[in-house]
Amino acid sequence: ELHPIVSHLRNLNCYNRPDYTMIHKCFLKLIKRIDVHYDDRYDWESDLQVQYVLKHRKKRPEYEHAEEFFASDPIKVNGPPPAELNMRRSSE
Repeated sequence: ELHPIVSHLRNLNCYNRPDYTMIHKCFLKLIKRIDVHYDDRYDWESDLQVQYVLKHRKKRPEYEHAEEFFASDPIKVNGPPPAELNMRRSSE
């Protein structure tokens, strides 16, 4: 499941934005295959600690549904530099 990630990253240069949606989907496919859940405890956590957290949390963590976040480009990495930045540099 992780081979497409390595191939994708090797084809990027410093100007490319990684395809975070594809990477996220690869990890989701992996955790589904090995039957891992976000609520599973780590080796160093006790069952009591996990039960306490699950009992007191108000809503599911946002990272469990991160598809929209990874598909977005909030700082416009995929777009050209802002026009005002180009104007300043050309006038210097």
